Amino acid sequence: MSKISSSFVLLLLLASTTCADVRVPRLFADNMILQQESNNAIWGWATPGETIKVVASWKATTSTKADSRGRWRLFLETPAHGTGHSLSITGLNTIHIKNVAIGEVWLCAGQSNTQAASAL
Repeated sequence: MSKISSSFVLLLLLASTTCADVRVPRLFADNMILQQESNNAIWGWATPGETIKVVASWKATTSTKADSRGRWRLFLETPAHGTGHSLSITGLNTIHIKNVAIGEVWLCAGQSNTQAASAL
């Protein structure tokens, strides 16, 4: 009986380490913004070979599979500007991202660049 119970415990431990939830970096969160009218990269981690599906409230859908190291990346088409959108990222679990804005994303860096931009 002890061999059976120890084998069962071992199987449970192995099962818990082989399944991983879909995860994304912190920049993919509520209140995020995506570049309008382009293909935006979305990436993260999951169980190797797991199918990942992203569904947007603006009816865009795409999917991919995690590679042998559990990494995945896909590209999501975005519409013209707008707010109040959402994303669902689904694998073994589902991540819901709310209040996604679509618009122009600009990066200003450096003192002289930001001073010139604020003078306009």
